[in-house]
Amino acid sequence: MDQNVNSKLITSVLPNGTGIPLVKLLKEETGISTGNVSNSRGTGTPAGNDFGDWVEVDVLEVVVDTDRADEIFSFIYEKSG
Repeated sequence: MDQNVNSKLITSVLPNGTGIPLVKLLKEETGISTGNVSNSRGTGTPAGNDFGDWVEVDVLEVVVDTDRADEIFSFIYEKSG
């Protein structure tokens, strides 16, 4: 990525355990070679859980050139399930 080009940060909250495999897919299929994955937890209401139950998720952050932001966002959305 050229430092003189505008960039966008894409932040995705993903099911637990899917962040690292998605980074590998990003590299293989789109050429994006960097991304940050962290594990978080909080309360929510995903299917099968009662309100207030702790839920673990992966948080993926990727910085991309502005002209590829929609493409990469769509890729992450489609591959994350």
